[in-house]
Amino acid sequence: YTILGTFKLIETKKKVAIMLPTIELINRTYDDLKKDFPDVDIGKFIGEIRKDRRSAELQRIVILTNHKIFGKAIDVSDLDCIINFVQLSSQVNLEQIIGRLRNNPGHSHVMIDVTDIGYSECKSQQKARKRFYKKMAKEIKEIKQIL
Repeated sequence: YTILGTFKLIETKKKVAIMLPTIELINRTYDDLKKDFPDVDIGKFIGEIRKDRRSAELQRIVILTNHKIFGKAIDVSDLDCIINFVQLSSQVNLEQIIGRLRNNPGHSHVMIDVTDIGYSECKSQQKARKRFYKKMAKEIKEIKQIL
């Protein structure tokens, strides 16, 4: 919720995809967001959702998903921001995920990569992602916050 508030993503009605590592966490986050932001159109793009309903979930303002389904060949119209809580180490996966932000002229195209640097493995994966981001991004801002 801190990221959504800090970057005013809800207030400005930016279309946001939030990638979380597990279906259980996606379902809990969905319930919490619906309670805290009852007027925001929130959806889930996960395997549990019937295939014939998944495309409707991609039309919502906030989309909760995981890297497995979100990295596949899908188009998300008007996507402004991806908030990633999954510690991806594959450059191919990163390219696929970032590809969801392309072809949306007039949109801000922001990728927020949240990393717990308290673990050495997460820290080394973050370094690898940073090298990749430097090749693709116009600008990179690092925000360090300890909760």
